[in-house]
Amino acid sequence: MNQVSNNSMGENRMNDPAMPRQVRNMGQSERNHSMPPEQQIPPNMQQAQRIQPTQNEQSFGRGQNMQSFQGKNQTQNIQYPQGTQPNPAAKLYSGEKSPAGFWIRLAAYLIDSMLTTLIIGMINVPIWILKLGMGDSFIFHNLLFHFDIFDILNYLIVTGYFIVMTYTTGRTVGKMLMKIRVQSIDGKELTLWQVTFREMIGKYLSHVFYIGYLMVGLAENKRGLHDCLADTQVIYEVK
Repeated sequence: MNQVSNNSMGENRMNDPAMPRQVRNMGQSERNHSMPPEQQIPPNMQQAQRIQPTQNEQSFGRGQNMQSFQGKNQTQNIQYPQGTQPNPAAKLYSGEKSPAGFWIRLAAYLIDSMLTTLIIGMINVPIWILKLGMGDSFIFHNLLFHFDIFDILNYLIVTGYFIVMTYTTGRTVGKMLMKIRVQSIDGKELTLWQVTFREMIGKYLSHVFYIGYLMVGLAENKRGLHDCLADTQVIYEVK
């Protein structure tokens, strides 16, 4: 009688929802082995009769998953106080897009200079031949200070190359090879006026004692005078 009572109490205890599910399943397996062979549950049916998680256990599991998910995303959803949001330009210095330094920009400029010199040379060869045949013609006279029409044409070709390439792609051939590009400081697309001002006015002022170009090597943000005037930044494409 006492054995039956103990067995009944043990069974009730094993079926108690407060008990962990793994312990309840272990108790059910032990009871199955203690039964006579004709009353034992076949192995293929034991898996189907495993005790399912209780509602409290399911809620607890969901709660743990939710806390873990919130913990992983806690640092991603940073709430800044009103009026203290970071400047959009800060993303240029976040490490994702590093500013390009003096030497790599110089290398890109030298490549572009060789390319534009080749283009101008191909254009000037027939002009020199024409000049020898026409002699002292009015078209070879100075039109602007000591610049004749062909000097102006050469300037427009070189400047047009930088403007068109920078405006359409953000890169010249030299910058493509060096994996750098020109970007607006606010992250928006470059405008035609912005690029034209940078390449014509900004670079003209940067040529004065080359101070504007030396700023690229001296300034922490690696911006030249023409970059500061046009609100642009030269950055690495992959960094």
